[in-house]
Amino acid sequence: MIFLFFLFTALSLGLTATVAFAVAQRITVPVSDLLRGTRRIMEGDLGHRVDARTRDEIGELANSFNAMVQTLKEYKERIDDYSRSLEEKVRVRTEELKRVQESLLQSEKLASIGLLASGVAHELNNPLTSILMNINLLMEEVGDQPDIHKELKRISDDTLRCKRIIDDLRDFSRRHELDFRSSDLNGVVMSTLGLIKHQLELHAVGLRQDFSSDIPSIPCDPDRIRQVLMNVFVNAIQAMPRGGTLTVRTALREGLAEIAVQDTGSGIPRDIRGKIFDPFFTTKEAGTGLGLSIVYRIMEEHGGRVEVESRTAEEVGTGSSGSAGTTIRLFIPLKAVSNQVSAVGQKRTES
Repeated sequence: MIFLFFLFTALSLGLTATVAFAVAQRITVPVSDLLRGTRRIMEGDLGHRVDARTRDEIGELANSFNAMVQTLKEYKERIDDYSRSLEEKVRVRTEELKRVQESLLQSEKLASIGLLASGVAHELNNPLTSILMNINLLMEEVGDQPDIHKELKRISDDTLRCKRIIDDLRDFSRRHELDFRSSDLNGVVMSTLGLIKHQLELHAVGLRQDFSSDIPSIPCDPDRIRQVLMNVFVNAIQAMPRGGTLTVRTALREGLAEIAVQDTGSGIPRDIRGKIFDPFFTTKEAGTGLGLSIVYRIMEEHGGRVEVESRTAEEVGTGSSGSAGTTIRLFIPLKAVSNQVSAVGQKRTES
C-alpha cells in the first residue's frame, strides 16, 4: 500500500510538472517571441512579424502586435514619401530662387551697362562719322598713290568696324517697342533656319529638326524672336569650325514654349559659363560680345528666360553623361505676362 501511495504521488507530481511545463511553454514562448519582436522593431526592422501560435489571448496579442507594426510601417512609409516630396519641393524652389536671383543680378548688370553704353555711343558716333568723311576726302585727294591709298583704306575699314560696334551699343542700350502678335513659333523658327541655310552648307554643319505640333500660337514679337534665333544659330555654327550637327527642337515644357538649340562643338569651359551673357564678353577675335546679351534682354522683355547647358570634352572624358557641346534653351510664355507691355490687341498670325 505504501508503495502504491508513493507511486501514485510520484505520478501525480510528474503529471503536474508536465502540465505546468506545457502551460509555461504555451505562455512563455509567445511572450519571448513578442519580446524579441519588440527588440527587432526598436532596431528599425518594421518587416518583422510574430507568429500567432495560439488562438487564445496570447494569440490575439500577437495579432495585435503584428497589426500595430504594419500600421507603424505604413505610417513610416508615408512619412518617408512626404519627406522625399518635401526635399524635392525644397530643391526645386531653391533652384527657382537661385535662377530668379541670377536673373535679377543679370538684369541690373545689363541695365547699368546699357546706360553707360548709351552715353558712350552718343559721344563717339559723331567723331567717328567725321573721321570717315575726312578719310573719304583724303582718298579722293591722294589720287594714284597705292601705298597711301592702302593705308587710308585700312583706317577706313577699322573706323567702320568701330562704327558698327557703336551701332551695336546703341541697339543694345535701346529698349525697343515690341510688336506682340499671335505667332506660330514653329513657323518663326523654320523661317529663321532658312536664312542660315548657306552658312550651314559653308561650314559643313548638318541640321536636325524636331518641332512639336502641340505648341499653340503664342504672343511674341516675331521679328525680335528671329533676332534672338539668328544670334543663337550663328553662335552655334561658329562653335563648330570643323563641321558638326545643329539640332533645333521645339516643345512644351513647364507651361512654356521651349526652343532648344544644340551644337556638337567643344563646349563652354566651366569657368566662363557664368559670363556668356555679360555685355562685351567674347572668346572670338571678331565681334562685340553683345549677341547673347541682346538675346537675354529680348527674352526678358518677352517674360521668358534663357538656360545654358554645356559640356567640354574633358568633362565627358571624366564621366559626365552625353557628348561635348552646348544647348541653349529659350523659354517663352504661352500667354502674355506683365512685362509684355506693347502692341496688345493685335491679333495677326505670323508664320
